[in-house]
Amino acid sequence: MKWTLKLIFLLVISACLGPVDVRGADLFYYKDAQGALHFTNVPDDSRYRSVDTLKLEKSRKKPLSAGFSDFRNYIENAARKYEIDPLLIRALIKVESDYDPFAISNSGAQGLMQLMPGTSRQLAVTDPFNPEENIDGGARYFKRLLSLFDGQLIPSIAAYHAGENLVIKYDRQVPPIDATQRYVRKVISQYNLFHGIRADSSVVSRIYKIETEDGSVIFTNRPEDYRGMAKEVAYR
Repeated sequence: MKWTLKLIFLLVISACLGPVDVRGADLFYYKDAQGALHFTNVPDDSRYRSVDTLKLEKSRKKPLSAGFSDFRNYIENAARKYEIDPLLIRALIKVESDYDPFAISNSGAQGLMQLMPGTSRQLAVTDPFNPEENIDGGARYFKRLLSLFDGQLIPSIAAYHAGENLVIKYDRQVPPIDATQRYVRKVISQYNLFHGIRADSSVVSRIYKIETEDGSVIFTNRPEDYRGMAKEVAYR
């Protein structure tokens, strides 16, 4: 049975007096394509989320000064730990959240690298709005995708957006989904930009795997940056 008068009363009181603690009422909501909010106490659709999430979404604000410099150490630490080009992590964060540590998507993805709640649980990320935890978890997840797709960057980026199963279904190619195809282009464009290359889809396929003398593995489209450090260079 959907909430009617009680729900309306709670919403009116909340609008007039500020946030109301409704956790005991077990209310859920989702936002449709037109931006309208739908509330229920019977979440019979996977789009419904706890009202606590809505309160969090409304209460947390992006710091006005948030940018790469605020998270540089976390990005570089994760890049070293999981052997990923730090510029690639930067590109993912830029496209995913534009450096907003409190970002929440309509599908429920959270934080800088937009981790879904289920993914956060799998990665043991206890607070997806903690920048260090979120970046570490997102980088670890992307490393897992790189391993799954044999170091190929494009299907790994596509899988970060659409899920690995869908990419496998389409023979490890970018799925024919407009949002995913736009996402891959944006990430690659940012990645190229950070490497000092003008956005150009023709550069996408030129990704190299660099194995250094100390055993590190780096994926980059500029192998010349690692001249003298590389033990082995493989085209991907």
